[in-house]
Amino acid sequence: MLKEDGINTDGLKPKLLSQDMLDKASRIISMGCDVTLSCPGHLYGQEDWGITDPRGKNLAEVRLIVSGIRQKVENLLAELEKSEG
Repeated sequence: MLKEDGINTDGLKPKLLSQDMLDKASRIISMGCDVTLSCPGHLYGQEDWGITDPRGKNLAEVRLIVSGIRQKVENLLAELEKSEG
């Protein structure tokens, strides 16, 4: 689905969150992690976007989820640009 939007995901893979990453982060955003042990960012006051898990959803539902993520990312980028400028 990301390829439909011109986003190349070839070679990309998930990365484990390390303590070093948490220590260096100024902001931590999770996307709807509801398993505390696999999402240690909860210990650091992260912002949770509450994204619905797309697993098992039909294509129309997944497209809505992706659209919601896109909007949240665009809002985040605008917020960061505003705070830096």
